[in-house]
Amino acid sequence: MVPAVLDSPDPQVVSADGTRIWAARAGRSPAEAPTIVLVPGFAFPSFVFEKQFQDEQLLSKFCLITYEPRGQGRSTAVSDEGNPWTPKKIAQDFEAVCKYYGASKVFLAGWSYGCIIACDVFASDLGHYIEGLIYIAGLPSANVFKTCYSEETTVYFSPRMTTPSMTDGDTVGDFYRRFVESCFLQPYRSTMPYTFKAALLGSMALTTPTQRRREFAIRMQEPDKLLAAAPDVETLFILGSNDDAVKTDVIQTYLEDNFPRLQTELVAESGHAMFWEKPEEVGKLIVDFVARVNKA
Repeated sequence: MVPAVLDSPDPQVVSADGTRIWAARAGRSPAEAPTIVLVPGFAFPSFVFEKQFQDEQLLSKFCLITYEPRGQGRSTAVSDEGNPWTPKKIAQDFEAVCKYYGASKVFLAGWSYGCIIACDVFASDLGHYIEGLIYIAGLPSANVFKTCYSEETTVYFSPRMTTPSMTDGDTVGDFYRRFVESCFLQPYRSTMPYTFKAALLGSMALTTPTQRRREFAIRMQEPDKLLAAAPDVETLFILGSNDDAVKTDVIQTYLEDNFPRLQTELVAESGHAMFWEKPEEVGKLIVDFVARVNKA
């Protein structure tokens, strides 16, 4: 069952350009405990982190924050005018969420495409917010998207998916189902509660063609500042042993080549959403990583 804190309908954080960002917080105060900011993957809602927001090993030790990127889920679906998906504006959303909850230093934990937010944060000179990076089966920037996603997953981001004219109901429905299912390994895919799966599909349907086009067809980032800062940033990469959505070996090689302080952890018998499939194991990895960083 989705925790009540993740079930609120209204976006309450206002970003610099007026975009309203949905966010939630649980656990301890950011003034007294390390803060972890969880960012969901493409078109997924924050309640995909339902198990983290019910995990006492996390809630008792950390301030947990999550938010849905602009145009995704409950956050404002902004228009195409003036390109509202620039790195600066996306980074300002992150900053607005941190300020709203009074968090000045955070561990930024993205899942899948949600990981690329860190690139925008550093490109916009907001890297001082980052205590550490947690890449959960994710890629470091949109620029390397085509090299990191599996061939099967890339099909889902073909022109038919990213054009505003995509109106064929059968095509849309089939895409949503296949995309969501590709993120979960069996038997979790078949045994997840129907209401949870239906909610994921519904949230994906709320992500507009404009947002999909911006994110996958023309979204580019400026990774230079992230890569320049990488030697000084503690980084955790968590991957599932049976991830069919991304080429984890390609991501790992890229991270190893560019992030000297990288710690890699493999979660056995899990897929792309290993944090949902194996929440206790992933939770412990995060607890141990944060403890190590704070001791350094």
